[in-house]
Amino acid sequence: MLPSTLSDIPYGPHPRHKFDVWLPPGKGDGPFPFYLHIHGGGYGGGDKRPLNIDMLQTMLGGGVAVASCNYRFVSDPEYFAPLKDGQRALQFIRHHAAEYKLDKTRVALGGGSAGAATSFWLGFAPDRADPQSPDPVARESTRVTCIAAWEAQTTLDPLYFKKLLGGPTWTIGSISALTRLSIDQYDTPEGRERIKEIACTEWIDKDTPPVFLFNMTPNLPLGDTLEIGPGIHHPRIASALKEMLDPLGIECVLRTREEFAPDAPASEYYPSMFKSLGEFVVRHLNYGKIPRTR
Repeated sequence: MLPSTLSDIPYGPHPRHKFDVWLPPGKGDGPFPFYLHIHGGGYGGGDKRPLNIDMLQTMLGGGVAVASCNYRFVSDPEYFAPLKDGQRALQFIRHHAAEYKLDKTRVALGGGSAGAATSFWLGFAPDRADPQSPDPVARESTRVTCIAAWEAQTTLDPLYFKKLLGGPTWTIGSISALTRLSIDQYDTPEGRERIKEIACTEWIDKDTPPVFLFNMTPNLPLGDTLEIGPGIHHPRIASALKEMLDPLGIECVLRTREEFAPDAPASEYYPSMFKSLGEFVVRHLNYGKIPRTR
């Protein structure tokens, strides 16, 4: 793991409101486009370190800075605390971008599992900036140039997983904890209203940013035999997203476990996937600024 340029910068009052920044070495003084990494862990664990070395080196070598944030878990009393913290971290870094030698107009989001879901919650939604807020951080845009994630949930809508995958995946406890709903409440008027707030794929339109995605879980049969663990990272989640983006002409690069031999070790396919992810981010962040707000 490469040492970060800046470490444990606070973006809020909670002990987990911290982020690190890696600046590209030997690339001048910036400002640098940046990738904000949001870690996984089912919204109940995880940390901003370590980062995959292949991803980190590819981005830094391409002139892209990397930031990585911690956030509160679902055990926090505030509703949707992990999602709100991902938003706050993005807006805070943007507001202070000049201090960190970053370019707030060229920003990518991503992460694994729960961090991927937060990235889609932010990146697919209409701009969450509040122009009328007295807080200048809250006035910053949440729109991004691209999203690059892995082992992803592209939405947090449990009823979407029930329909797409079948079996018990939709009952996963992390979504219930995040929504503060019991499984029996999902398909009720109250439950459906709350789930609208996290139904990320419902927000897809022609202004949705390009996506790079890999889910390395094997393509197991769907339905009742699919267990929750592999179900929540199933490649069908990724391919369903590509089916939504392709007709809109939005780039969606999808990589799967099936590209490698069935018995290939993780040491063979993860370096390739993370390097490709980094190259996607470098290409998009060196190409243009954030899309227009909506």
